[in-house]
Amino acid sequence: MKKFLLFIILIISSKNILANIVLQGTRIIYYEAKGNVTVQLTNNGKLPALVQSWVDDGNINSTPEKSHSPFYVFPPIVKVAGLKGQQLKIKMISHKLPKNRESVFYLNILDIPPYPENTQGKSVLQLAIKSRVKLFYRPKELITPPTDVYKKISYKLEDNDLIVTNNSKYYFTIAKITHINEAKKSLIKSKMIPPLSDFKLPLQNKVKHNKLTVTYVDDFGVYKTRNINLK
Repeated sequence: MKKFLLFIILIISSKNILANIVLQGTRIIYYEAKGNVTVQLTNNGKLPALVQSWVDDGNINSTPEKSHSPFYVFPPIVKVAGLKGQQLKIKMISHKLPKNRESVFYLNILDIPPYPENTQGKSVLQLAIKSRVKLFYRPKELITPPTDVYKKISYKLEDNDLIVTNNSKYYFTIAKITHINEAKKSLIKSKMIPPLSDFKLPLQNKVKHNKLTVTYVDDFGVYKTRNINLK
């Protein structure tokens, strides 16, 4: 019987701890004024891991060869020793992004496990696990503190939809919207609202009154809540 190796890639974008490779943080902020950003990886396993990294423009099925983004990751492929760390540097290679608003991309981290020993004459299943985290490009012209973004968000009920207007220059990620004191029953699916835009969110349940609670995600991946009034 001939030996063969089967790789399966699992894509998980909601968590940053996958296999033995740990990515520090749940999102990355690239400040134009700094010129680059550094990301810390840690291998919590005892065996070395091969890591391949790239940035895409939103295509979850992207590959390093076919991805589209104005960013380069160095080193693109690196071997991380067991119980050791590795820094990745992300640098912009094209400066054609909008200057008046935030842009979003995704950093891909593919964790390829080492070839197992003592497998001669055996069929082997290996899991190469890919994680994706948001990479926000923040132009230096944006001077309003991102902590004040929620003040620029308005909500309007239209038939069975919730119209969310983002008048800020930042992305605004809504985790859930609930009736006050009913935190477990979200009226909408989570959504990231682009800057300077309107977005229609279908309601999963009927709105009982015009006072609701919105749960959103800040720059550090922390969930925060605010009470809102519908128009």
